[in-house]
Amino acid sequence: MTERTLVIGRTAWDEKMKQGNRSAVARLARRFVRDESGATAIEYAILVSAIAGVIVAIVYAVGTKTQAQFTTLDTEMSQLP
Repeated sequence: MTERTLVIGRTAWDEKMKQGNRSAVARLARRFVRDESGATAIEYAILVSAIAGVIVAIVYAVGTKTQAQFTTLDTEMSQLP
């Protein structure tokens, strides 16, 4: 009789712990969904990468034009006496 009571008591305790863990997991899930600090960091990272891409494109375009100008200058200087 004592063994059976112990098993029943343990089962009830296990069920109570499972319910407690479920509510803790549910609280964590709700807090995670409501938390927007990570989303803000990701938005800033996307913005910074877009700005970096624009800067790279501008430097590439200016570099190509600058190279063409130096090539023209080199050609004209080589024709001087």
